[in-house]
Amino acid sequence: MSEESSSLSTRMAAEIAGCSARHIQSLIKKGKLSASRDDGGNYLIDKSEFYRVFPDAHTKRTVANHGEQSSRNALEVEVKYLKEMLAEKAKQNEFLHKQLEAASTEKSALIETLASNQRLLEHTDQKKKRKKLFGVF
Repeated sequence: MSEESSSLSTRMAAEIAGCSARHIQSLIKKGKLSASRDDGGNYLIDKSEFYRVFPDAHTKRTVANHGEQSSRNALEVEVKYLKEMLAEKAKQNEFLHKQLEAASTEKSALIETLASNQRLLEHTDQKKKRKKLFGVF
């Protein structure tokens, strides 16, 4: 049933009152709550009759709706905060990737320089050995 409807089903009445549908049906059978039946045989309770028997139900529902709204707002704030954190972590990740790439490039350059220096040393050692071997020439 819609919110604007003038009658409630036993299930909706039970949800609003905070009890079971069986309890609502037992109140109807005892005559404490009047209701009519629809074509399918289901009870239809007039809203004014329901709130006569359950006067606190309207305030409970309003408080529950307010609680749901405040929890929704809290969740929206938390989602916004988490999105900001995610964006910050993405920036940190990008920065660290750039640092890692720079370190890898520097490492490769240093290894290449080291290998080049080692080849130069080996080359000069071979020249010195030749001079000693050939001596006069």
